Parts: sequence; C-alpha cells; structure tokens
Amino acid sequence: MFKSTFAISNNFISTVLKKSDINGFTGEDSRGKHGKQKKTEDALLESVFQHINSFPRIESHYCRSRTKKEYLEGGLNLSMMYRLYEEENKAKGLNYVKKHLYESIFNTKFNISFFKPKKDLCVKCEEYKLLSDEEKMEKEDQHKKHREEVSLSRLEKEKDKEKCTNEDLIAVYDLQAVFQLPQGKASLFYYKSKLNAYNFTVADISKKETSKRKGYCYLWHEGIANRGGVEIASCVYEFIKDHCKDKKNLIFYSDNTVSQNKNRYVFAMYLFCIQTMQIETITHKYLIAGHTENEADNIHSCIEREKQRILKSGPIFIPSEISMLVKTSKKTGEPYNVKEMETSDFYDWKKLSEDFGKNFSLNTDDEKCTWNDVKIVELRKQNEYSIFYKTSYKDECFKEIDIRRKSRKSATEIVLKKAYTESPSITENKRKDLISLCSANLIPKAHHQFFFNLKSSKKVLPAADSDEET
Repeated sequence: MFKSTFAISNNFISTVLKKSDINGFTGEDSRGKHGKQKKTEDALLESVFQHINSFPRIESHYCRSRTKKEYLEGGLNLSMMYRLYEEENKAKGLNYVKKHLYESIFNTKFNISFFKPKKDLCVKCEEYKLLSDEEKMEKEDQHKKHREEVSLSRLEKEKDKEKCTNEDLIAVYDLQAVFQLPQGKASLFYYKSKLNAYNFTVADISKKETSKRKGYCYLWHEGIANRGGVEIASCVYEFIKDHCKDKKNLIFYSDNTVSQNKNRYVFAMYLFCIQTMQIETITHKYLIAGHTENEADNIHSCIEREKQRILKSGPIFIPSEISMLVKTSKKTGEPYNVKEMETSDFYDWKKLSEDFGKNFSLNTDDEKCTWNDVKIVELRKQNEYSIFYKTSYKDECFKEIDIRRKSRKSATEIVLKKAYTESPSITENKRKDLISLCSANLIPKAHHQFFFNLKSSKKVLPAADSDEET
C-alpha cells in the first residue's frame, strides 16, 4: 500500500535507506553540483582566455579615435587559432574545449577582429588634415573637389555593376606586391638577392552575387619577362582574348600607376582588341590616387594569408609553388583561374603604339592632354584610331585624341610582334646569390636545376621600378 500510494519502487526505497544518516535524514540533493567537474570546466575556460590573450594585438591605424576594438595580425583566423590551441593542449596532454565554444568565447568575451591590410593613406587628405585653419580655408575648394571625385568614382563603379548586362564585362585589375623567392625563415635568406615573381590579378565583378565573381591571376618571374606597361598590357590582352569573346562592352577599373596602367601601350592594346575582335567599346576608369581600394585587393589579401600559412610549415622556393599557392588560397567557391605566363605570351605594344600613331597628347581642339588629370578613357569600334577621355567624373562630354594625326601610315602596316626574342637575363650578382643558397643546401636539390637554368648578365642590380601613383 505504501509503494502504491507514492508510486515508488523497491529500488527507490533501498536508495533512500542507503543515503539516510543515523537520525533517518537523507543528505542534500547533489544533482548538477559536482564540484570537481565544475573546477575542470573553469580551468578549461581559463585556458581559452589565456590562449586568446597570448596573441599580440594592435590598434586600428585608421579608426582608433572612434573605436576601442583591437586587431590580430591579418594572417590569422579563428580556425587557425583553434588549431593552434588544440595542438598546444594535445602536445601537453591536457584537455581542451570544442571549437564552437572557443569561437563563442572569442566572439562574445573579446572586442577583437582580424587586421585587413589597406592601401596607403591618401597624401592629399593627410596633408589637408595637418594644415592650419587659415590654410584649410585657402585649400577648401581644392579639397572638396578631390573628395567629390573620390565619391563619384565609387558611385560610378556601383552604377556600372547595376547596369551590367550579359553583353558587358566589368573588371578591376592590379599588380600584387612582388614575391621574392626563395622565401622562408632561414636567416641567410635575408642577406641574399632573390628572384622577383609577379602576380597580375583581374577581378571580374560583373556578377551581382559576390560568391559568383571570378578572379584571374597571371604569374611570371623576372627570368621570363620584365614588369612594366608592355607586360601589364599583355596580361590584360590574355584576359580579353580568353574570357571576353562574347562581350561587346568592356569596363576596366585600376589605380593611376602611369608605368603600368595609364600609358600608350595599354591604349594600343585596347585599340588592337577593338579592331580584331567583336568588342564595341572598351572603357577604362581610374580610381582616385590614395583611394584605390578595390576587389583585386581582396584577392591579394587572400593569397597573402595563404602564403603566410604555408610559410609556417616551410619555405617557398620556386615560382611553380606560388602558382599552387594561388590556386588553393580561395577556400570557398570557385578557385582563382591561374595562367603561368611564358616569354612568348608578351607582345611589343610599344612598337604597335608607334605603328598606330604618335599623337597621344594633343586633342582635336588643339588642347594638350595632361594624362595625370585623366579619369576616364574610352575606345570605340567606329573610331578605331581615336582615344576619348574625361578629366573629371563630372564631365558630360568626352574630348578626343586622333592618334593618327599627321600620320602617313596605313592600317595594313600594323602587325603585332612578340616583345622578346629570348627570355631576359637576371643580374650576375643575383644569380650568384641564388646559386650560393643551392650550394648551402638551403634550397633542396630538386629545385637546383631551375636556378641553374636562369640566364644572367654582367650588369649591376637595377633600381627598383617605381609604383608611385600620380
């Protein structure tokens, strides 16, 4: 009757009797109050805090006056941090929390983000900030005009993306910072001349969905070709030839580097494409100097992060490893399209520009064109020997340059030739340094032949190419 009244079993009664003291009272309910386990949990949580705090942080150089957010080095990410945390505890034989808890603590208990590299600050804007109030009054109109061009250039790109159809293509291109090879942590690497490798990147931003956009990387090194307007024009030509066959209107954005993007070699290449393909117009719009952040930078950042990750496990020796690095750097979506350029892929756009015509400075109104001021350039199939340009994003009408002005050459004389009859040489002292790294076995024997095959000259090291924006 007792068991039926309280709906209990024999086991319940025996358990109560076992836990009763001499006075017949049972102890306090201990469910959910296991002290030892609580201590273990506290120690695990503390290990997460200690691990996250072990990474050095920096203030934001760009917005430290407006936020207290701190930043971790850009090569890191949460997955990499957890992997380091897991490996560290496994090596010590200690327990560790699951990944989701580690990420939750990072996101909710810390005001930290990952640093993303940015372009240099605008010289004009920084100079204006340092002026006295009186000097600012004098240059206020000039500064407003500069800021207006910045806003208009960004708005122009957004409008182009909105209006883009299946017959159009919009792309941004840029040359990444030089890869120097071999690259690793051996101290001797820092004291030797290295081989320069280049990555020219084209970001196709025609698709409105970011996930569907594609990136194209054109790789070469100084033993294959130099780095200048002819080489950049050749890479853009490869992109147009291979990926723009069904397009009628092309729009490119880039920075203002005269030696690479804003010169007669690039314009001659555009004219050649207009004349030999079904393209109707090619428009090149230049972002304002100091404010040239673009989608190609995002690709470069992704590649740089992958490079830093790989360098943690070992050196990078030869250009083909850069190619593999670029192909695997994008972790989601379609990988970057990589083309390893050969010496024969580069064309003599300098000679072609001379064949087209030599007038690149005087417009049809007999006004001199100052190319540093040009913001937009357009080439049209119906005007195959003219360059149209604007010096402001506010301008409604283009001005025209007839490049064949006073020229007697006919169109039949225009032939596209190779830029190199043979691959270029590297300097003798650079080759000696690379061979010395092979002799010291800092470069594996499997890669020795690549460096032995590099041609050299007796010249001293040349001055670095100028990348200054105008």
